[in-house]
Amino acid sequence: MKLTKKEKSWYEKQLGRPFEGDEATAPFLLGICQGLMIDKKLDAIGRKLMKRANEEMMPILTNLSMEVIPGKNKEWKHWVKINTKDAYSAVCVKAVMLIGDALDKGMTPEESSHITSIQSLGLTGFQMGTVANALYFFSPKGDDFRRWWNLRVGGNRGETANDRGSVLNPAIITIGK
Repeated sequence: MKLTKKEKSWYEKQLGRPFEGDEATAPFLLGICQGLMIDKKLDAIGRKLMKRANEEMMPILTNLSMEVIPGKNKEWKHWVKINTKDAYSAVCVKAVMLIGDALDKGMTPEESSHITSIQSLGLTGFQMGTVANALYFFSPKGDDFRRWWNLRVGGNRGETANDRGSVLNPAIITIGK
């Protein structure tokens, strides 16, 4: 997504570092904007940038597809519908579709996670955990991805999660003894 000089300056001010390159991913910029909204510090430039990032994300999804587990098409369509109303969630849908399509074409989970377009999305740990969970629920190869994902992010905890049939989300912490 091309940024104007004013938007680059805004970006640098928000992150406290120089803007590198000519483009930034819409989801990354959106994450910054949404974080600032929580603190009620999103100014006019930020609001405009957030609107542009949202608008850029929506059409991207229309060109993606993946195989869905038989009997889950209705749930899949509902999940896509409710998770494409904002760019932060829509980027998760995009990642699910990209990885799901790669798995459908015979890539391993590890290979599918290294697709350049996935790497450029700027997903947070929470978003990637959401992607792993959605793949597990909707993709015929989702269990393979879940097992790889759990071991990648959880080590020994990943083995336990695999035994239980659950998906680890690296952005969720547990406080206890």
